[in-house]
Amino acid sequence: GPGTPYQRVAAKLAQVPIWIVHGEADAAVPVDESRRMAEALRSIGADVHYTELPGVNHDAWTATYGSASIMRWLFEQRRR
Repeated sequence: GPGTPYQRVAAKLAQVPIWIVHGEADAAVPVDESRRMAEALRSIGADVHYTELPGVNHDAWTATYGSASIMRWLFEQRRR
């Protein structure tokens, strides 16, 4: 969320596969927050996917959990 020290958090998550999904029209959490986190992760070579949902407000989870490709990716992940 707002105020997050992106680079410090990204360094802690560098080895974790991440898929960020954010509604482009989110009125609760600005989409720029997820954009910055995705960029911080990419800048250190982390395995990050980023999906921005056009016109979607804060309810990004409906589309996320309804996505066969995201669910398939999620269940392919294994502890390293």
